[in-house]
Amino acid sequence: MEGSNRKNNSAEWVGKYRILAKRWTCGVKSEFFVLDLKQEIIVTKHPEVVWSRDEFTTTAVLHEDTLSVVNIGVRKYKNSKPSKHKPYYPIMAVNPEPEEEEDNYIHSSDSNTCVSTLDLTKSPAIWSNWTPGPKMIFKRESPYSAVLDKMIFACSGTRLNSRILEGYQIGGSSSKWEETTIIPFGGDLTLRDPAWVSIPPIPDPNNNRLIVFFENTDSLYAYYPSKDNNNNWELLHQPFHGGHWFFSASAIANQVVGDNLILCFYPDSQIFLAYNIITNKWLDVHWLFKFDDTQQTCLLYGIELFHLGNDILCLAASRDKFHIEFLRFSVKLVQEQQLVQLTPLSFHSIFVPDILAITDTFIPF
Repeated sequence: MEGSNRKNNSAEWVGKYRILAKRWTCGVKSEFFVLDLKQEIIVTKHPEVVWSRDEFTTTAVLHEDTLSVVNIGVRKYKNSKPSKHKPYYPIMAVNPEPEEEEDNYIHSSDSNTCVSTLDLTKSPAIWSNWTPGPKMIFKRESPYSAVLDKMIFACSGTRLNSRILEGYQIGGSSSKWEETTIIPFGGDLTLRDPAWVSIPPIPDPNNNRLIVFFENTDSLYAYYPSKDNNNNWELLHQPFHGGHWFFSASAIANQVVGDNLILCFYPDSQIFLAYNIITNKWLDVHWLFKFDDTQQTCLLYGIELFHLGNDILCLAASRDKFHIEFLRFSVKLVQEQQLVQLTPLSFHSIFVPDILAITDTFIPF
C-alpha cells in the first residue's frame, strides 16, 4: 500500500494492537489465533480446531484480563487438534476430513453456542477447551451480533421471532441469554423473509447505543440498552438516504467513529464513503494512500474494517495465501468542507503459514 508508514514504534502507538482472528475453510473448519500488530506476529493459536456442520458467527469480549470467545449459531461441532491433512481452498466444496459418525460431534443444539476463554494473566496466555455455551432463547443460523459495554447482542438468523433481540452479559450476574427488546417494526410477515435487521447492528459506544438499519422500511434506528423498554428505540431517519451503499460495501466499520460517522469500503473502485448519522448524508472521503495493482486484486477477498480505539480504523485483507495485511489510519471529519479525511498511520503484514482459507473475523481487544 503506497504512502503507508512501515515504522512501527510502540512508543508512538495509539489504540489497540491485539487482534483475535478466525479463519475457516468451507464453513466447517475454524481456527482461532491472536495477532500482535506492533510486533507483526502470531502471539498464540488455539490448540483446538472447531469442526462444524454450519457456518457460525464469532464474537469476543475482554473482561478482567480474560478474553471470552463466543461462537453463535453452532448446532453441531466437535473439537480436535489441528490435523496434518493437506489444506483446502475455501472455494472448493469438499469436506476437510472423511464423514464422521454422528456420535463424534458434540451436540450443542440445546445451547446454539460454544465458548472458549483466553487467560491473559498467564505467560504465555492459556486457552480453555471449547465447550457448549449458555443456551440461547432462539436457535439462530449465522445471526448478526454486536458488542456494547461487554454485552453481546444477537439478532436475525431465525425465521420465527426474528424481532427479538437477545443479549448475553460477559462478567454479569446472569450467565444466560436474555430477551433485551423487541425490534420496533410492523408489517405483514407473509410478504417477505422476516430478516428485519438488514446489516449487523453497529455499536456507538460514545452514545451508549446500537445503530440499526431496516431495509424494508427504509429506516435507521438507534437502540439504547440502558433505557426502559418503552423508550429504548429512537427513529433517526426515515427515509434513510443511500441504504444501497451499505449493501454494496465489502466492508463496513464495526463501530461508529469520529463525529457520528459510519465508514464503508468498496474494493472494486478502491474508495471509501462515510455516512453522517446526524445529517443523514453521505460524505466524500479524502484519503492519503492508494493500493498497488497486486494489492487491489487481493483486496477482493476477506476484507474487514474494524475500530482500534481513538478514532483509528484498521483495514484488513489477505494479500496472498500466506499473508494478512493491515492498514491503520485515523478518521477525522472536516466540518467546514463536509468531507472526511483518512490519514495513514502504519502498515503491517503478518505471515500465517498454511493459511489457504478465508480469514474474515478480526476482533481487536
